[in-house]
This record gives sequence, structure tokens and C-alpha cells, in this order.
Amino acid sequence: MVKRKQVDEIFDYKLFFLKIVNNWYYLLLCLVISFTIAFGVNRYSKEVFKVSTTILTKEKTSVATSAAEMLYSNSFRENKTGIKDEVHILRSYPLIYETVQEIGFDISYFVVGNIKTSETFDDLPFKIINNSNTSILAGESIFLEILDENSFRILDGENVEEGTYLFNEEIIIKSVPIKIVLISDNLTSKSPKFLIEFHNLSSVVKKYKKNLVIKPLERESDILKLSIYDSDQRKAVTFLN
Repeated sequence: MVKRKQVDEIFDYKLFFLKIVNNWYYLLLCLVISFTIAFGVNRYSKEVFKVSTTILTKEKTSVATSAAEMLYSNSFRENKTGIKDEVHILRSYPLIYETVQEIGFDISYFVVGNIKTSETFDDLPFKIINNSNTSILAGESIFLEILDENSFRILDGENVEEGTYLFNEEIIIKSVPIKIVLISDNLTSKSPKFLIEFHNLSSVVKKYKKNLVIKPLERESDILKLSIYDSDQRKAVTFLN
């Protein structure tokens, strides 16, 4: 009891709470600043995912029949050179260009939320059909919301007329015709707003070429490990597959 009394005398609880009450506005200001910072971090920060896979390189190496042949042959050097060639092929511009063009990475889709706008890829209730050169549309973006199974509304777009459109209807953006096709299986009762961005395909290729990391799984191994960093995990998986 004596020790408890000494502690109470050292720390005056009543005085402490009285100071809090008298300076409540400072406490409120700190809380407002903290919540504002937390909101900003959640709203504007982007998550980055790392996705990896492995592939077995196909090497044509001869089998040494004697110790002398093993000692003086260049099979080890040829094998090492072959793996390096494989890495260069996998990171080559034409191969990455063909990949991102085939899976449509020149167009990005985002779900617009009240707090955060997040990129999405394979669970969209619609898709864009464009048979023209998308490089003309590079830098363009449109906001839209789905009204029902037959129509949607374009809310904002610099070079497209705002208003209500039907699915499969031709839309002109900078003299380029596109169509938005409904994917009814992914349509929900309360569909969010979407942001669509068009990119230059060459810039997309350079981005994925830069972010693609290829290394042998182990030293002197014929297995290569491919890793890619992306803000959308499913896009990264699709790219590596």
C-alpha cells in the first residue's frame, strides 16, 4: 500500500486527465491529421505483387564417353552459353511485344471505389473490342458505369461524347471505332464505376521487359526462375503463363 501511494504521488492521474480535457482541441487536431494521412496512404498508395514461375530449358548436350572427353570437351561452356541465350530470348522485345499484345495489356481497367481506385483484369463485366491501332488512343481515358444488361453511361472522356450507349454499339474516340461488349457472367446487381486507360503498346513492352527478372534456379541448373513485379497479381500471372 505504501508503494502504491508513492506511485500515486509521483504520477497525478487527476492532473493528467485535467490537462487532456483542457487541451482537447490539440488531441482532436492530432486525430484529424492521423486519419487524413491514413486515408491518403490507402487512397493513393499502390500495392506491388511479385509473381514467379520456373521453366526447364531444353539443352542439346552430348554425353561424354570417357574421362578425357569430359575433361577436354566444351559441353559445360556450351550449356552455360545456351542458358544465356535462352534468357536473352525470353527477355527479347519481340517476344514480350507479342505476349502483351495477345493478352491486351495496352488497355488497363480500374474499379473506382469511394476510397481507392484499384486495377482489375479478368473479372470485368465487359470488354473492349478494338480492331484498330491502339497507339492512336494512347493517353486516352474514359469513366463509365453500367446501367443494366443493355446499356452503360460514359461519365467522362476527353475525346468521346458523354452519354448513354448500348453494348456492342460503335463508339468513336479520336476517329478510332471501339465496341464495349457485355460479359453477363461477371455482371453484379450493384456495379461500380470503371476507369479505362489506353496505353502505347511499346511503352507497356518496355515496362514488362524492365520488370522481368530471369535467373537460374540454382547454380549450374537448367531450370530458370522467372519473376515479375506488377500492381495486379492476376495480370502478372497471365503474363508469365
